[in-house]
Formats: sequence, structure tokens, C-alpha cells
Amino acid sequence: MATFGYLTSKKQLKSLTFNHLTSIKESKKRNLEDYFDHIESQVITKSEGITVINAMSDFDKTFKELSDELMPGSTQVLSKSVKDYYEFEFLPKLNANLLKDAFVDYFLPREDITKYLQYHYISANAFPTGKKEKLVHAPTDTSSYSNVHAKYHPIISNYLKQFDFYDIFLVNTEGDIVYTVFKEVDYATNLITGPYAQTNLGKVFRKVNTAPEKGLIELVDFDEYLPSYSAPASFIASPIFKNGKKIGVLIFQMPVNQINNIMTGDKSWEKEGQGKTGECYVVGSDMKLRSLPRKFQEDKEEYLEDLYAAALDSQTINRIDSMNTAILLQPVNTKASKAAIQGETGISIDLNYLGKEVLSSFTTINLLGLNWGIVAEIETYEAFEYSRKIRDLLIIIEIIIIGILLYVSRNLSKSIANPMIKIKELIKRVANGELPELTISEGQDEVSEINNALSDLIKSQYELAEFSKNIGEGNFKVSLKPRGEHDILGHALLTMRTSLFETTDASKKRRWRNDGQQQLLAILKNNDAFEDIAFKLISFLAKYVNASIGGIYVAEKEGDDTYLMLESCYAFNREKFVQQKIKAGFGVLGQTFLEGKTTYLNKLPKNYLNISSGLGDSPPRFLVVIPLKHNDKINGIIELATFKELPKYKIEFLEQAADTIANTIANNHINEQTRHLLETTETRALQMQESEKIMQQYVEELETAKKEFLIKEEELQKEIKILKDQQNQSEDK
Repeated sequence: MATFGYLTSKKQLKSLTFNHLTSIKESKKRNLEDYFDHIESQVITKSEGITVINAMSDFDKTFKELSDELMPGSTQVLSKSVKDYYEFEFLPKLNANLLKDAFVDYFLPREDITKYLQYHYISANAFPTGKKEKLVHAPTDTSSYSNVHAKYHPIISNYLKQFDFYDIFLVNTEGDIVYTVFKEVDYATNLITGPYAQTNLGKVFRKVNTAPEKGLIELVDFDEYLPSYSAPASFIASPIFKNGKKIGVLIFQMPVNQINNIMTGDKSWEKEGQGKTGECYVVGSDMKLRSLPRKFQEDKEEYLEDLYAAALDSQTINRIDSMNTAILLQPVNTKASKAAIQGETGISIDLNYLGKEVLSSFTTINLLGLNWGIVAEIETYEAFEYSRKIRDLLIIIEIIIIGILLYVSRNLSKSIANPMIKIKELIKRVANGELPELTISEGQDEVSEINNALSDLIKSQYELAEFSKNIGEGNFKVSLKPRGEHDILGHALLTMRTSLFETTDASKKRRWRNDGQQQLLAILKNNDAFEDIAFKLISFLAKYVNASIGGIYVAEKEGDDTYLMLESCYAFNREKFVQQKIKAGFGVLGQTFLEGKTTYLNKLPKNYLNISSGLGDSPPRFLVVIPLKHNDKINGIIELATFKELPKYKIEFLEQAADTIANTIANNHINEQTRHLLETTETRALQMQESEKIMQQYVEELETAKKEFLIKEEELQKEIKILKDQQNQSEDK
């Protein structure tokens, strides 16, 4: 009976484990898709932002001007410093990660512009390798390129740190890398003719550089990237257009650690209910890892020993050890990973990449054209540990039952046999997965105790089944009380519920921010004047974050003073047509304008808004004031007041929205100046056309007068002739 119960419980536990692995796998898949959707949105938004457009234009212009100014051979003095950097800094670190040593002549720059910029921003850069991005203004670079770098580098570098990208590139349409944040050896090289043209960076550039219009996104899979010391690198790119003309390409170097954090839950495997050996990882189409294995991160030495035991070649193991990564190196030629890459979804029991027998749940995922597989697995030994305990328990129960039967059979065999047979049948039904109803016995004998213990077992199994069903239906509020501190399955299910709830909540917040950004962009894309869309903007922002009062102020100069003028406001679902004028430096708004940082007050005095804000008579308790900053210039202020404290993600959304609106205000100023110039030109053209018509009319009138004069002159001549003839006739007489 113990064997039968063990096999039955093992079957049930296998089904539950597969369901749990599938849940984890699908959760990780959704997280990956959400992350890549967010990256895609960031690349498009940034490539169409005025800061990147202006940076691309200015870097391209000064890069080409500098290239033209450099005389042939003028960089010969700089070449030695650049060569020393390659030979003594770059190559030793690179060769440590290669199977065969590379030579310096392959990497040395050939173009004068490359030598010049790599000297001033890499070899002559006082900051050590890996921190070259800290140089903002190169003291040795006297060209106009240096000023452009000092202007834009802090902005782009801060964006990189905020969203944890590895690097950001600006590449002109001729393939020149005119700017990077981290200044590795690909800086200032050419992605069409240079040494890195055939890397995945060169490939993604060439794909995007053919884009006929903005909005295209291209992503290339991870590959070993020499300028990053042959570390795994993936790139995502989008074209940059200015006034309808493509001027370059924006490229992000994808961070490996973000993908790894998603797959490992920030190394919280046990909290996510994956036990001691469970993990979820990503496999590329080359059947190699795209995320780090769990054991590699928990115990690298034991992981390497397992690789030797799995008969992986020592050369690959040594590279994993020296490069401190298994991505692109660890082969995963398992049944589950192969099926996932072929587009299949399912479950299996097979050996994993370390030769351990595992239960696997697998599926495929397509991310912007990348075909990857996701595999969630756990070792069978751990997965069936609970069933082994049930087996041991059933063996003990069976021994007890047999002992009781032997004892009772000698004395009261007839009175005991029937209840024991009934209990035995019930145990078989429970072992087969049934949960029959069982009445609690009030007796004090052994049969009653077994009956009641079996009833408790049935009740706990029913609670676990109901809990799992509710979690599967998305009800994360359901409760479950573990049967004790050693209740592995109960604690694992609670951990799973917590992990799924946190993942769902984080996903909702990301979708909320993305939806809000899309709706904001939809309002701004109307190309109306800012004063025409200001009410739509403040109404949208106030409603989207549940603010009761809101206002948009625009900075305007009056003489030597700057005032914040209320452009539009929102209060209690109606527009308030009031005039509001606040001098810079006065009140919360004026101080925020001068400081250029978000102000958040969560304890407002009573009637505060009546005194300083002027937005209405409502008494909200929380206030957030956000500057509209563009290129370090404050163009205005957004003010929102709420009855409840705003969470951090809503404030971050408002700050991102403020950046977008600030760009729009700057663009509107430029468009207004352009419109005014066009109107002036058209007015002058119309005046010139009217003058030409008047002159033409004058000429025509003069021609008519001239003809009339000639006619009158001719008539006068005739009259004179007649008079002379008459006079002559009189004299003859």
C-alpha cells in the first residue's frame, strides 16, 4: 500500500510541480516582453526627442569640421599615446578572454580623426579604464567638438545611468560613431569601413540606416563584442530624423544584468517558490544561454565542477571561469531547449545541461525578431521529496495498521475488521487523488485516531487544491495556513502567490506608465500651439494621477524679471479662466523655478493654495511641483495638488511627462518664430505685388495721356495750318 500511495502521490506532485513551473515560466515570459516593450518605447521616444536630435546634429557637424581641419600627419605625435593604450591597457584585458591572442596592429585606428578623438578622450583621459565616461570637458581638446561634448555628455550619461544601459551611441549616416558614453575603442571608428563593421553593432546600424522614415526599431542578438573585451553584447537602434531628413542612428547597448535580474527574480529563487534547485533561464537560437545559470551565481566553483562532470570541453570551462559569465558560452542542447527554439510549448522530464534529471516546462518567445526559448526546471530529486515523505509516512502508517490488525485480530477481529477495511479503501481513494468526505469519530481507540488523521489529511489536501485553483484564477487575496514550519508545499505555494502578485503589480505599473506616455504623446502630436493644448495636457495629467487641482505655468520675461504665467488650469472637472502671475523666486512655484528640481510637499497648511498657488478654494493636503526643463533651461512649471499622497511611480511618470512637455514648449517657440518670419515675408511679398500693380496702372495711364496729347497736337497743327492759309489768302487780296 505504501508503494502504491507513494507512486500516486508522486504522480500528483509531478502534476503540481509542472503547473508551478509553467506558472513561473509564463510569468518570466511576460516580464521579458514588458521589459523589451519598455526598451522599445524608450528608444523611439529618445530618438524623436529634441535633445538627441540636436546632439546628433551638433556632434555630426563638429566631427566633420574637425576631420576637415586635421592636416595629414598632424596626429603623428598622438599616435604613440593611443598605441600604448591599446598595447598596455586594452589588449591584455581582451586577450584574457580570447582563445587566441589578438595583435595591436589590427585594432590601431587609421584615420586622423579617430586618432585625435581617441587620444583626447581615451588615452589622454585622466580617468582609469572603465570610468572614461566621467570626463566631461577634455582639457587637451581645443576644438568646437569639445564644447558640444561638454554640453550633451552629462545629459546622455545621466539617462544611461537612470535606465541602466551599458552604453549609448550616436552614429551619423556615413557610419561614423561621433559619440559614445563610455569611450571604448569603437569610439570615433566607422561602422561601414572600420574594424568593427562586421560586429553586431555594425549590423544593427546598417539595418536602421536604410530606414525611409522614423519609428523603425531593430534589435540584434547577443554576440561577443571585441571593444567590450569580448563580453556578450546586444544592441537596439532607431533612426534619428530632423525636419524630415535622416541625420543619424541612436543605438543602445543592452544591459545583460537586467535580463538576468528578470530571470532570477534578483536572485530570489526560493522566495519565488523554486526551492533549492529550481531555475528559469533563456536560450538563444544557437542553443547557448542568454541568462546566467543559478548555480553559477550561488556557487561558481561547484558549477565548474559540474561542468567537468558533464564532460564539457575544458577550453569552454576555462573561458567561463576567466570571463566570469556563462552567457554565449554554456551550451544547452537539452530536449526542452531544442523544442522551445523550434516554437513548441510543453513539459518534459530529461537531463539538463549539467546532466541532472529535471522536470522542465518550456516555451518560445519572440522579442523584436529574436527567437529565444524560456525553460523553467527543477531537479526531480527535490521535486519528489514531499512524495518520499508521504511514502515513509504511509509505510509507518501501514506498519502501525498491520500491528494493530495483528493485535486486534487475536481478540476482536470481527469488530475491528470492517472499520479498518473502510479506512483502507479511503486511503486508496486519497492516494488516487480523490478527496472523499469523512465524518470525525468521537471514539478514543486507534481506529478513530486513524480515521481522524485521515480526515485531517483530506481537509488539508482540499485546502491546497482550492488555494492553487484561486491562484490560477488570479485571486491573490486567498489565504492559506501552513500545517507547520516544515510544510514545504504549503510554504512554497504561499511564496508563489507573493511572487506572482508582485510580478502582476509591477507589470500593471509599467503598463500604466507606458499608456500614460502614449496618451500624452497623442495629445502633443496634434501640432497645435501650446496654448491650445495646455488645458488638454493639465486635464489629462490631473485625471491620470487622480489630482483634484492642476495648473501649467509658462515662464515669460518682463524687462529684467521673469514671471510664471498661468497657461491653463484644472479644478473639479472644470476649466477655470483666471489670470495668474507669479514672480520667479516667490512661493513654492517661484523657488522650484529657480532650483530646477521637483518639489513635493505632503503636509500643507490649511488654505495653502489660496495663499500661494491661486488655483482655487479646495483644500488638498499634498502638492507636487515639477519644472519643465529643456537643455538646462526652465520653460515653465506643472503644479498638481491631491487629497492623497502620490506614490513614487506616479511622480516618476509626471517627471517624464514634464520632460516631454518641456520639449514641446521649446519646439513651439521655434515654430512660432518660424511662423512669424513666414508671415512677415508673405506680407512684404503682397505689398511688392500691390506696388507693381499700381506702377503698371500709372504706366498705362501715361501711355493713354501721351496718345491723347499726340492727337490734340495733330489737331492743333491742322488748325494752325488752316489759320496760316487763311492769313496768306488775306494778304494776297
